[in-house]
Amino acid sequence: MLYIFSKAEPLNKEKRKRVLYLSKPIFNDDVEALKKYGKNFEYIRFPRPLLRPVLKHFVPYGDELNDANYHVKTKDDEALNALRAFWDKCIPYLQRKLKFDVILSGNFVYVTQQEMFRAARKHNIPSVVLYKEGMFPMDRNNDVIEIFYTTKQFLADKILFYNEGIRDILVKSNLPGLSADKTAVVGVPRFDYF
Repeated sequence: MLYIFSKAEPLNKEKRKRVLYLSKPIFNDDVEALKKYGKNFEYIRFPRPLLRPVLKHFVPYGDELNDANYHVKTKDDEALNALRAFWDKCIPYLQRKLKFDVILSGNFVYVTQQEMFRAARKHNIPSVVLYKEGMFPMDRNNDVIEIFYTTKQFLADKILFYNEGIRDILVKSNLPGLSADKTAVVGVPRFDYF
């Protein structure tokens, strides 16, 4: 089902890298700008909402999980092993069928993609986040560090930020899995239209 609903363009003879992106409104606008102004990648639209039924199939209380409690509530849950086993089999299958080289998302905390990222890393498929969040007022930075990121983990390989302010906040938050060398500031792709 995940393969069938993914929208891929025909393979290009130039053999550019192919990006499987987890579609979401607003983030899709960034990807459309990347398609228009970039020449190095081809993009495959992956229906991110289809990840919710996968999570709920393996973790019965999936509707109760959110980005703040996912790693806390699932820490010692055996159901997580079945979900991880699914992704360990599914990721290589999807890669063979869709022929992608990297996974791209607009956020790193979505509950439904946590184990997908973990499996991608296990199979040497890089995952990159173009972080579309974090336009916080500068005077709230310490509040954001102390409250917002305390229960989260970074499972992707690289994270790209719209601005240095949000990059600095996340690096200072000491998120497990995130280090400064995994970050870059790239601006807002959808603004390239202007």
